[in-house]
Amino acid sequence: MERTRIVLVICLLMVCSVSAWAARPFSTDDAGTVAPEKFELEMGYDFGDIAGIGQGSLRLGFKHGLTRKMDIGVGFSHTFVPIQPEGLSQAEISLKFAVLPELLAVSFAGGPGSSSYALNSAFTRTFGPVELDLNLGYGATGDPAQPGSISYGIALIWCLEKFDIGCEVSGDKDGVQSCLAGGRYRILEGLAMDIGYTQDRTGQTKVGTAGLHYEF
Repeated sequence: MERTRIVLVICLLMVCSVSAWAARPFSTDDAGTVAPEKFELEMGYDFGDIAGIGQGSLRLGFKHGLTRKMDIGVGFSHTFVPIQPEGLSQAEISLKFAVLPELLAVSFAGGPGSSSYALNSAFTRTFGPVELDLNLGYGATGDPAQPGSISYGIALIWCLEKFDIGCEVSGDKDGVQSCLAGGRYRILEGLAMDIGYTQDRTGQTKVGTAGLHYEF
């Protein structure tokens, strides 16, 4: 049981790292990058249970388009449940490069001075109103006693005029899998709200999320 909890926590940390560069509420990234000179702001609150422990955290991410093929981002989180008196987490820096624009991209995320990091590749194809996103990545824990893990993500998103509705499956080489169902509603041009629900195959992780996405 203790080993299962450790694996679940490691998997969650990897998902949180990946979601720093993915389009909310999904953790599976697409191959797009922020346009040059443009900015992207995302904010969301995650709440629920992980291995029987109540969780509640606020996440904030900010990205800027450097070139037609590259963007840079910074992300923070603050855990409210369980109580974390130290305040904000360490900043996480992400870089994303479009190898083939809108088709294939690679990303890196890590904290300054930290030996933990995440690498990710994203492949995107569209079939009419349906978008398919595939991810393959690697996450290093930074702890010599805890080896890193290969991760994957598969997302199908149906894009309508005002709504994007989709589902995804993500996991790692140890077989830890979670499923997410969620969607986005475009309030105005560049502004959207989102909601999603994630559960792992064992039922030990049940997490809801809600947030905003703003491009300017």
